Amino acid sequence: MKHIIIFLLLYFSSGYSQSLIDNGSFEVNDKLNCPKSFRDIKGDWNIVLGENFTILPDKSQLCNNYHNNCQNLLIHIAPQNGNAYLMYQNRFTEITKFNDLFLIQTTLIASLQKGKEYKLELYIKLQNKGNAFDKTSKNDFKIFFSKFSFSSPDIRYALKENKLKYIPQIEFNDKADFKDYADWKLFSATFVADGGEQYMILGRHNTIESYKNVIVYIDNINLAEERKDFFNTKNFKVGDVLIIDNILFEINSKNITESSYNILDKVYNKLKEISSLNIEISGHTDNTGNEQINKELSENRAKSVHEYLVSKGIDPTCLKFKGYGGSKPIADNKTSEGRELNRRVEIKILEN
Repeated sequence: MKHIIIFLLLYFSSGYSQSLIDNGSFEVNDKLNCPKSFRDIKGDWNIVLGENFTILPDKSQLCNNYHNNCQNLLIHIAPQNGNAYLMYQNRFTEITKFNDLFLIQTTLIASLQKGKEYKLELYIKLQNKGNAFDKTSKNDFKIFFSKFSFSSPDIRYALKENKLKYIPQIEFNDKADFKDYADWKLFSATFVADGGEQYMILGRHNTIESYKNVIVYIDNINLAEERKDFFNTKNFKVGDVLIIDNILFEINSKNITESSYNILDKVYNKLKEISSLNIEISGHTDNTGNEQINKELSENRAKSVHEYLVSKGIDPTCLKFKGYGGSKPIADNKTSEGRELNRRVEIKILEN
């Protein structure tokens, strides 16, 4: 039997962000004082190599007497998003004529899935228009998604000695990418995951020949799976994963919220177009609380979706439901974002 799997992630709470980057806008924990180090950033950001990173808060939001208190300020610019952003100074070494390595790392909210396509977006701004990026023989601004952390002493040593071989999935090294702009510029790229990548390492991965110092600002990094629009997809194929937001349930209840029925009606209309298919609705929770209660809750929520679709006219002989509780997580249950992603209902379509 051939399987066409369509995941309709029906979230049980509102406000979920699909980004797999925790705090991609570099917000700080303490809004009353200037950030002193990466430890002041929310989320799991850390420096792998390099010392020239600074978190610059927005003058209007952080620090009383900002210019006197925030001594690391080189130039004030407004963040692209939120109240802070990342600045790094890519120092030029006069003796060697090379720029040093610089790498920062964060842990993803959920590991990447094999064969899935992901899209990364981030905003970059140079200190001055026509900065050194457009004069560099090879910019080498790359992003690597890794199955292992780069923060261990052994990995850092291997990086410094150029003994660690890897190929970053994303490169921004075309001169046109970094030429002649002084405002925030959106960069985006897509890639297919090998599966199991848990860390994002961003920065200059090789020492390169350069001409002068470069000061670069980064803000608002987002990473999400590229998904087809369920309602506009005409031809489903094996392995398709599609997402539908805003199907909500009452807290600790199987009851669907009133605002969700409009979305379920659209699901019903779309499922009618897919004929001769057996459908399984499966419910999932995070791992908090009692395992048996979670399994019962997930099954009851799947049953609620099942019953509504049957009441609309879907043939009950083609529609099944099952609850898995927290046994099949798709994200890390250690974070609130991951737990929210794990609380879902999936619709699996089995072709006859």
